[in-house]
Amino acid sequence: MKVHIVTPANRGLYAAQMEEMHRQRRKVFVEEKRWSAIDRGDPLEIDEFDHGHAIYLLLLGDVGEILGSARLLPTWRDHLMKSKLARFVKRSELAAGAGIWELSRWIGGPGL
Repeated sequence: MKVHIVTPANRGLYAAQMEEMHRQRRKVFVEEKRWSAIDRGDPLEIDEFDHGHAIYLLLLGDVGEILGSARLLPTWRDHLMKSKLARFVKRSELAAGAGIWELSRWIGGPGL
């Protein structure tokens, strides 16, 4: 198994894996954790932060199956903590800036 880094430049090479990752995210966050606020009624869990600046880490098994994934967002742009969760953190403790990335939507795939 290996971690693959999916960037805007190589995202097209991972179309099938990205779709499966979004399906897994729906299963975990909407179906299992019951985060109804993010349920768009779509088979994929995609939000406004799955944009062209997001980087994804995909843990792929030997035959390309997704064993885990995470999303990285640059904090010098709009990101989840700043936009949606800032009330849970003191402004002075909100890390942001060049070289600081927010990790979100981390999941282990089936069986993890």
